[in-house]
Amino acid sequence: MRYFLLSSYSNGFGYSNLKAFGAFVIVMVLLLLCLKVLQKLNKDRKDAAGTVIYSTSAGPSRSIEHVQTADKVHVIYKNDGAMVVLESVSITDYKKPEVSSVNRKSIKKLFARS
Repeated sequence: MRYFLLSSYSNGFGYSNLKAFGAFVIVMVLLLLCLKVLQKLNKDRKDAAGTVIYSTSAGPSRSIEHVQTADKVHVIYKNDGAMVVLESVSITDYKKPEVSSVNRKSIKKLFARS
């Protein structure tokens, strides 16, 4: 019985399984090193990300969210695979919407499937 992984069995192209496994390990190590470098480079960019202020459901896999960035608040409609910016307002002009069951029902009715 042969152990293909640990033997120097040639696959017909002149490469042994041990060499192929070593090349795989080297590629994985290089990939992890590149990911670590990218993580360190992007550490300072976290301030550019938005913060969700308000979110409400508009049906299955649909929602309306208010996202605050550095100087604006964006009202975003999200569905299955898309996002649409409905409105962008400066932070000083922004008013958080009133949360009531009437508003939620009207939003669901607005985006209901026909």
